[in-house]
Amino acid sequence: MREYTVQYFNAKGEVELYSFEALNIEEAVSIAQNDVDEYPNIEIYDDTDAEDSNRGVLLFKNGEQKTVHRIEDVMLTKHNNGSDNLQYTADGKAFEWDGGFLVDKGNKLHHTHLFENGDEQEIVIPYENGSYKI
Repeated sequence: MREYTVQYFNAKGEVELYSFEALNIEEAVSIAQNDVDEYPNIEIYDDTDAEDSNRGVLLFKNGEQKTVHRIEDVMLTKHNNGSDNLQYTADGKAFEWDGGFLVDKGNKLHHTHLFENGDEQEIVIPYENGSYKI
């Protein structure tokens, strides 16, 4: 089960939050459709991995389900000559980047992946050899 939060404005114009568990976003939309009078003028967040309600990933807004992208199997290979190699899969497709990357003061490598539909997702991993799950 995953944890979802519906956010909407009530008749008085006040923000209301309604949290519940569902198997997936499709079931969450169905529950919201049955339980919230303001449907489809709502937002649904997947709060499973978030610290607070309404702080997770926005999956549904005003009648439109958002695309959920997945970046997985991230692996960085460091070379002493500065030519590092980043490999990962994005929505099931393999990607590989060589060259210089932004490394912040906390020793984290940053790379932004651009999906075919124009969505962007930042990859942030420790700047050390290894494989990481995001």
